[in-house]
Amino acid sequence: MVTATPIRSPGIYAGYALMGVLLALIVCLILLLGAGSWDLLAFFWGLLLLMALAAFFLVSFWTSALGVARYTVDEETLLLSWGRRWHRIPLARITGIDDGAGYRLAGWRGLRWPGHMIGVGRLVQPDGPSLPLTVYATRPLAQQLLVFTPEAVYGLSPADPAFEVQLRALVGAAHAASVPATGVEASLGPLDTALWADRRAQWLLSAGLALNLLLFALLAALQGDLPAGVPLRSAAAGRMAQTGSAAALFLIPLTAMLFWLADALLGSAFYRDAGRRPVAFLVWGSGALLQAGAWAALLIRLA
Repeated sequence: MVTATPIRSPGIYAGYALMGVLLALIVCLILLLGAGSWDLLAFFWGLLLLMALAAFFLVSFWTSALGVARYTVDEETLLLSWGRRWHRIPLARITGIDDGAGYRLAGWRGLRWPGHMIGVGRLVQPDGPSLPLTVYATRPLAQQLLVFTPEAVYGLSPADPAFEVQLRALVGAAHAASVPATGVEASLGPLDTALWADRRAQWLLSAGLALNLLLFALLAALQGDLPAGVPLRSAAAGRMAQTGSAAALFLIPLTAMLFWLADALLGSAFYRDAGRRPVAFLVWGSGALLQAGAWAALLIRLA
């Protein structure tokens, strides 16, 4: 068995630098939100804060994954592992090994920063059709080691140049021994779920989230025009039993957001079982209806 690591510099250092920039942005946005008033600008600051938090956790996850990334080859398989994401390629299925010079990348979908490149795209050959490409590398395409199979191509960037020599030797031995060419196995880690390709599920989840964010935006835009005391709760006879500041109305979309998160997690748990997916759609659909109910509750109080 032979194990090699990808070239880690400057990928890890660039990842830490990106995390530092995002962390500074998050602190600045929190200070802006704390010092400002509740208005439409504050809503956009809050939305930017959520995006910065998501980007920070994404970059930190893949930076830590780069720290444990490995290329492992034995007499039968080549294992490409990057955190919880991996591909296991039988050596008998490998039809060729080449460097990336002379090829072109198209349709890239993935995460890339200096010294880090993981995702999928298409490899455009100078004298042939384009092929699906999966990249586990820290260098641009021209500096990658390309492993070809009948179905796809895999891009690597081993730090040890001897790894290519050993890989070629083991692939040649596997072909000489007529080892059966079984299928490629893979796991995408956190992304290894049909939910990421299910447009209906994504639309339902997005509809609930969009309704909630629009409710936040509406309240933020109206804050300057609302009276000092606004109705918060109705008495049994229809008279207003409690009033409060306009900012307290944000409890409505905030509570609805918590319910949306709970519905998203519960529905995702049901979705993992193919037989329970109708239940997941029902949960997500009810979550979207709940956001519509939050709109109705707010509009009644503003009427």
